Amino acid sequence: MLKATEDQLESMWNEVIGLLGIKVGTEEEEYLLQEDLRNLNEWMLREYSFLTCEEVRLAFNLACKGRLDIKPNDIFSILAPKHIGAVLSSYHRYTENDPEITGVFRSQQHVEEPQMEQAEIDAFMENVYANAFQQVANGHMVEDTGSGLYDWLYSKGRIQFTHQEREDIWKRAINELRWLLAHNPGGRFMPGSTRQRMLEDLASINSGEDLTDSACGRVIKHAKYLALNAHLIRNLPTVT
Repeated sequence: MLKATEDQLESMWNEVIGLLGIKVGTEEEEYLLQEDLRNLNEWMLREYSFLTCEEVRLAFNLACKGRLDIKPNDIFSILAPKHIGAVLSSYHRYTENDPEITGVFRSQQHVEEPQMEQAEIDAFMENVYANAFQQVANGHMVEDTGSGLYDWLYSKGRIQFTHQEREDIWKRAINELRWLLAHNPGGRFMPGSTRQRMLEDLASINSGEDLTDSACGRVIKHAKYLALNAHLIRNLPTVT
């Protein structure tokens, strides 16, 4: 995992989140989930840097299939080091049962889990896009964990805003994040490193100067969330 890119880590967690059935219903829950993932990335780079992103995916797939020596009900309730560590430790024991199996897994990951063709990705994302419209039609905001839908639409030139609209979205993202960071109801129960980062990002946003990399990342992600939902509302099909 030492050489994993942010995109690879994000893709890995998106799959794990899907396998565990974790849902977020509000902006604050989405915000807290992203904080949890940042902390988990730091923890895993310290404790499990010898594993690849593909092996983490495999570990959770094996756990969901009941192939590891753990009880799913005991570990799938929350994304936390205790639960993630239980899966990865069990996976490590699973591979150690055969001296050659670890090398086999490392060398065959991409063969066993072939990448989707672009046409398959586009078909999948079109379905996600249609479901997003349905969510908006039902009166809900689309969370778009990982900004996957926004990024796909942007890459296809299908989500566009004027310069003024982009500026307005950026300002709104900063204002909303300022409130979320200052009023996060779970803040005092969160790990110190997370709480400290939140305070540093809030200070950066409030300073009116150049944003730190962490604060800028938060604003960009929230701006994408706002832009996606504005796009969906603007282009919501009319039901006759």
